[in-house]
Amino acid sequence: MTYTRTELETIGEAFTANTLLEWSGRLLTSANEDLARLGIRGVTPDLLLDIEVARMDVARLRTLRKGERRPDPSLARARRAAIEEAIDWRLELRGLAQALFDSRPALLEKFRPGIKVSRSIPLLAAEMATLLAALRECGDALQAVGVTEEFAERGRDLLNRLEEASSRLEEERSLTPQTTLDLNFAKGTLYTRARFVCRLARVELRHEPSRASRYGYALLRRGVLAPRR
Repeated sequence: MTYTRTELETIGEAFTANTLLEWSGRLLTSANEDLARLGIRGVTPDLLLDIEVARMDVARLRTLRKGERRPDPSLARARRAAIEEAIDWRLELRGLAQALFDSRPALLEKFRPGIKVSRSIPLLAAEMATLLAALRECGDALQAVGVTEEFAERGRDLLNRLEEASSRLEEERSLTPQTTLDLNFAKGTLYTRARFVCRLARVELRHEPSRASRYGYALLRRGVLAPRR
């Protein structure tokens, strides 16, 4: 659960503060009720307190950010769009490979680099490069499920856009209001702390679906910000 500040800013910017606060508040209520069970998985009162502190930081910075009128720089909008489109491209290719190669584990493994959907540009770019290599190797077979050269070209273009965004990240940050950076960092911190508890709870309560469902992400996903172009 170790992230750089820049990675946490990138994670946090995906969520609205209001939805993140509502989701994490419900999670805290459930975790406190289940603390006797979750304690054996490493969920402690101090860990839950850290989540509450992160919630207070998000709420405070949300109020400060409302008082600012400076828009995000165009570089930020371009980077967010590249990330969202790359994640969507990745999901499409992996889903098609899963359907086509489900009985050929050696081939299917090439489309599973082992990285979950990440908003970290270095991680996402590395996975895109791996997937593009797999696509070059298996492209003829994937044509049967609609993977075209145009699709492959879009993947290469997205990788170039991610690399361009990465090279200009410091320039982008210098143009972004500090309160925005601080709020995104706080949201990323809150999300990663709360997600850690979610994952542990879903393992511990896996045989109790109704209780485990309280640690889901449906509410949070409705509050994901769409990329602005």
